[in-house]
Amino acid sequence: MAAMEDDVFFDALQKHCTIFETALLSKCNMNHQVREEARQALGELKSSFYKNFERIKAANFLEACKQSLKEAIATQITPRPSYANVVARSVAPKDKEKSRDYCLVLDSDNCFSDDVRKIIKSKINPAESKLGKTIKHNVSWWSTEIGCARKRLNASRRRFQRCKNPIVRELYRNKYLDYRKDYNQMLIDAKSDSWKKFLLTIDAQNVWKKVYTYGVKREFMKKIEITGIKLTTGETTSSLDETINAVLQKSFPSDSEANDNNFQKDNRKDARTAYSSFFDPSFSCDEVNTVVSYAEAQ
Repeated sequence: MAAMEDDVFFDALQKHCTIFETALLSKCNMNHQVREEARQALGELKSSFYKNFERIKAANFLEACKQSLKEAIATQITPRPSYANVVARSVAPKDKEKSRDYCLVLDSDNCFSDDVRKIIKSKINPAESKLGKTIKHNVSWWSTEIGCARKRLNASRRRFQRCKNPIVRELYRNKYLDYRKDYNQMLIDAKSDSWKKFLLTIDAQNVWKKVYTYGVKREFMKKIEITGIKLTTGETTSSLDETINAVLQKSFPSDSEANDNNFQKDNRKDARTAYSSFFDPSFSCDEVNTVVSYAEAQ
């Protein structure tokens, strides 16, 4: 009943807008500027009504928006398990791992904040957030000292390459080579220590799981189990054997001789009768060689 009343109201609104437009056009002696301002105001009023009419009709529009935002924020800020969190945990403090999204509180005051806008934008076009971003994988042997040494090495290399003075350039080059030697040695030591720590965690129970997880950076796949299927009778199979038999029966149904007509009985009898004829030619050498070569290939 409420929807019908809204439709009647909307039709009446359109009718009155048409009357207003006709009245404005019929006033030939009206000032041109006044007429244009009136038409513009009427157009803005119509546009506002048309755009917001469906929203006005929905009684629970605000509650629906809040619920949608809550679900979007919950999906956005829920941490997903990664390789770094499961296998190679970072040495950074836990307070640094928390995202600023945890502080986001859904309220009527911040429904138009930048955080909510970003969440809505990421839900509308999730591929846009991945553009221009480099995916980095955390490794167990990486540390802050190695990161600082890497930055120092890159700065030394840039200083050496950009120097125009040949004498100073040679000094920068020697310094860069020393930094590179120290950096490579730090990588070797860090990887060796990480490997030794990894070997200490290996035992007879987790040896294969640990190696596989470190190699492909993900956990083992769960065993795929075949669930029951619904039959035409409405029942559901409860075991693997019942499922296999149901599929075979559906794909290759049993051929009952009790339902054969005379034509089918004659064909079945002829098919079971051994074929014998004096005019049946023998196999040729080419046919025998083809069969033998095919059997060897198998």
